Amino acid sequence: MALLDEETEVRKRLAKALLAEIFVPIKVKGPCGEVTAWGIIDTGATANMLMPDVLERTCMWDEEEGMIYVASGDSFKTRKGRVKMQVGEGDCPELDTEVFEGPFNLIGMDYMDPADMVIEAKSGKVACRVKK
Repeated sequence: MALLDEETEVRKRLAKALLAEIFVPIKVKGPCGEVTAWGIIDTGATANMLMPDVLERTCMWDEEEGMIYVASGDSFKTRKGRVKMQVGEGDCPELDTEVFEGPFNLIGMDYMDPADMVIEAKSGKVACRVKK
């Protein structure tokens, strides 16, 4: 096996391991219903995003036009509103949080900070500290 092929295989295994640690189940509730889906934890993102399918099945409160700014510096007009969201399978709370419509379900600091979320990198677990 050539060195490049070995490096490609290592990258594939690494990507698979990392995705297992940042993919988490989410529950989303809105005025139209509730849905369970998969979301991506992104500690570099401020905002939360939900896919159109999730928003169609749950709807949003206080929906309006919003603007998303991405790392490349580009900006996009999209829908914005509020939903109730719970992340992970453990003790993270259901929070009323702002979300934007986007190409994937992304959990940003707007959820993680108020939830006091802790990510255990080795085990790939997401938990929230219980505030007293």
